[in-house]
Amino acid sequence: MEKLIALILFMSLFGCSTLSRTQKAQEHDKANYQVINLGKEFEVFWEKAQGKSFEAQLKIWDEIVEAPHQDVYDTLVYSKAYSKDWQEKKIKRLKEYFADLPQKYEANKRLFDTFENTVAEQIEKFSRKFPDSKFTLKIYAVPGATFNGKSSRLSLFPL
Repeated sequence: MEKLIALILFMSLFGCSTLSRTQKAQEHDKANYQVINLGKEFEVFWEKAQGKSFEAQLKIWDEIVEAPHQDVYDTLVYSKAYSKDWQEKKIKRLKEYFADLPQKYEANKRLFDTFENTVAEQIEKFSRKFPDSKFTLKIYAVPGATFNGKSSRLSLFPL
């Protein structure tokens, strides 16, 4: 299983993308939701971190990936308010994650690259079933050491 955290309202988002990026971008323009995709940060991180020691990778990760989105990582990824040992878990899981990235980087990158189209397709499907639904939320694609989809800033799911 790819180690990508997708912070989403519902979990059926990893389907195949069939429409072009241009068509999906037009659909996004009409939508009331916002997709925040950290795929570029993930790419920059790995470009700078691959082949380095874990300590160097962790520093690059913290600077490029986590720091610009610290509230998301603190609240949703690590659930700091609910997990006293979040730091130990972060270190343990990131060691495993970084060790696996040479083999899994391309698959993870593809997930980021298709995330926005997949979200748009799934919201469209959901909206056909529930036409009165309104999506006025932020949907995140965030790299992380575990897959633990969450849907609230008040998440009760510790790392």
